[in-house]
Amino acid sequence: MKRPAINSPRQLVRRVMVSDFWSTLIRNTFTSLWGTGGANVINLITLLIMVNMLGNTNYGLFVLAQQYMVIVDSLVNFQSWQGVIKFGSEAVVDKNDSRLASIIKYGFTIDIVSAAAGLAVSLMAIPIVGRLLQWDAGLLFLAVIFSLEIVVHLGGTPTGVLRLFNKFNLVAIHAVALAFVRLAAVAIYALFAEVNLKSFVILYVCVDLVKHIALLAIAAHIVSQRVGLRKVAKSKLGYAGAGFLRYTLWSNIGSTADIPIKYFDVFIISKISVELVAIYKVFKQIIQVFSMLTTPIAQAIMPQLAELIARKEDVRAYQVVLKLRNFILTVLLPITVLCSIVAEPCFRVILGPEYAEQVVMFIVLLLINDFALSYVALHPFFAALGKVREDFFIILGTNIVYLVVAFLLVGILGIYGIILGTALQYVLTIYSKTYLINRSLSRLI
Repeated sequence: MKRPAINSPRQLVRRVMVSDFWSTLIRNTFTSLWGTGGANVINLITLLIMVNMLGNTNYGLFVLAQQYMVIVDSLVNFQSWQGVIKFGSEAVVDKNDSRLASIIKYGFTIDIVSAAAGLAVSLMAIPIVGRLLQWDAGLLFLAVIFSLEIVVHLGGTPTGVLRLFNKFNLVAIHAVALAFVRLAAVAIYALFAEVNLKSFVILYVCVDLVKHIALLAIAAHIVSQRVGLRKVAKSKLGYAGAGFLRYTLWSNIGSTADIPIKYFDVFIISKISVELVAIYKVFKQIIQVFSMLTTPIAQAIMPQLAELIARKEDVRAYQVVLKLRNFILTVLLPITVLCSIVAEPCFRVILGPEYAEQVVMFIVLLLINDFALSYVALHPFFAALGKVREDFFIILGTNIVYLVVAFLLVGILGIYGIILGTALQYVLTIYSKTYLINRSLSRLI
């Protein structure tokens, strides 16, 4: 029997009453929503305190040092959560706990080895990067402090485990609790400490250490209940399947190829103005609040898409992606119109005239973000299909386009050259994946 199309929020809610798939998705999405959304709102308040306390110049330096760590972490520190979900879903469907234990052990081994490698590379590369970008001793020190936290960036397998076992409530509690801890730490520092960028970064990194260690502890508790830590420790890595390591490597190489669009923007903008880095970063942080409507969907849906694909229901899974795209656009576009109206006076009152003067940039970034977020389910679906190799080549090609456009046009259009490059990268990535998916599914129909 043909399923009725979902074209409105009301129809989607109605489907919840009769479909286990949609009811599970919406339950997990709302759980993630209050976690991710609550954490984003709290982090936005933290951001406003930080910008007011540090000033635009110091906050720009903070962003540059942190971004350096994030880039190296993304390059070297492989994350195994996608592989844990994809292959773990197959093991769950097959009721094969021995293979599931092996997958968890393999993922955690990758996390530990790559985190150690990430720390070593980050520390060794700081002098080289410092010379190339002409960083002073103070900025080099900040980069070292941020780099030290890479050693506890072991969140790949814990994230995959919690999503695989449908523990979105624990993910949400962890996100909100640690956002509160960060807010409290920053607020207390702002009220009682003499503001110093170096000491503030040390405090910030200490909170991050607590965040990552707490996530690891939560996941270990769930694994002990579901599989058993002793069984995971004794399992043989090879039982995870030869495809697990290959899949994980390709998915992480794809993430590496995506680094320019994610992180290079602030370095390019810093050549125009460090103050503009701060404004651009604040705008992106504000816009990130909108992702609280879609990021929970991406977090909740991959295990379900992977399960459908494991059951050979690829076409049904893709229909879910398209229905969600339409639903997300009906929600985001009216919000964008409202934000376009109130942004300028709000920026002038809360952040200052320099932010209000850049309101057009904010609106353009918001529209680009709407388009990208509407396809939020496309990327986990593409990964669940196992197309991580194709994903790498798409991301590599579109990021090359981004870099060429950004570097060629930044001297002509200023920051809008970077924004144009970003828009092109999103469009090319999404429609390349859509083309390959349609071609693959046509063979099944």
